[in-house]
Amino acid sequence: MKLPNHYSVIIQWSEEDQHYVVTLPEWGGCHTHGATYEEAAKNAREVLELLIEDEKSAGNELPTPHEFQFPGPSGFTYQFSPNYRMKKAKHVTA
Repeated sequence: MKLPNHYSVIIQWSEEDQHYVVTLPEWGGCHTHGATYEEAAKNAREVLELLIEDEKSAGNELPTPHEFQFPGPSGFTYQFSPNYRMKKAKHVTA
C-alpha cells in the first residue's frame, strides 16, 4: 500500500480509547482511529486521500512531507519494552 505523497502516519495504541489512534503530523496533527492496526492504517490512507483531494480542489499547496529523523523530533523518544530484545543482523555475503 503506497501512501499518497509519502506523508507521515503515526499509529499508537490508546489504552483509554481501546483503539489504535492515528496522527498525521504534516496535516496539523489530524487524527483518525481504528479498532485494529490494519483498520487504523486503512483509515489513515482514506483521510490522507481526502485531505489531499480537498487541498488540491481549493487550489492550495500541499504540506511538505517530513523527512525521517533520528533520534526523532523534539519530544519523541525511542523507548523499548524491557521484554524487547534486539536481534543482531546476520552478515550476508554475496
